[in-house]
Amino acid sequence: MSFAVHPTDPQEPLAALKETVDSLWTHLAPSGKPDGLRRILFTAPDAGQGTTTVAVCAALGLARHLQVPVTLVEAGAPSGTMATLLGAEAEPGLSEVLAGQAERAASIRRGVDRNLLFVPAGRRAYSPGDLGRERSRELIGWLGQGRDFLIVDAPPILLHPEAHSLLWEVDQVVVVLEVGRSRKDRARALLKVIAGAGAPVLGCVLNRYEPELPAWIGGGHLP
Repeated sequence: MSFAVHPTDPQEPLAALKETVDSLWTHLAPSGKPDGLRRILFTAPDAGQGTTTVAVCAALGLARHLQVPVTLVEAGAPSGTMATLLGAEAEPGLSEVLAGQAERAASIRRGVDRNLLFVPAGRRAYSPGDLGRERSRELIGWLGQGRDFLIVDAPPILLHPEAHSLLWEVDQVVVVLEVGRSRKDRARALLKVIAGAGAPVLGCVLNRYEPELPAWIGGGHLP
């Protein structure tokens, strides 16, 4: 799967992502509404490769086009990215709930589509082991109740060993790679870790991919 996920307009954070929102979901659910809960984790070999943006596009596309309940969880390091894209407060979020500083219900926001609920990462730095504790597993299980899709935006698992346990809480994994930045050796190492956890890889999203146009219609790259 290859999609061009471009920088967003700060006034309309999702406007520049419409094409991706409208297309990515078809590769995740080509058969439409699932028979039961599907849990899909998004991760990348390294930081800064657009995992959160891609996960937001996937979750919103599923909620909007399939008209099914979707929950999106930002499990990466607190950054405010998801909250900014979806126009919500960044805290309390997952990190505050895992630290016992907020009730789990307080971390849930309703997205721009009525079928989408999401939990931002929050503002607090995770403590070692937060994502691997029983509290985290129980929370993720609770967030999936009554939903058709649970989308987990995970940190780069090669850089955050404590996030390995998330691989046992999902059904499939999508690997996000960025053109010009993702290294083959890092991508292969990530795939090896995922395979070791027994999690099937649904596919890869090539972020910021811009196919060249033929010279006779203007050359250069697609906008």
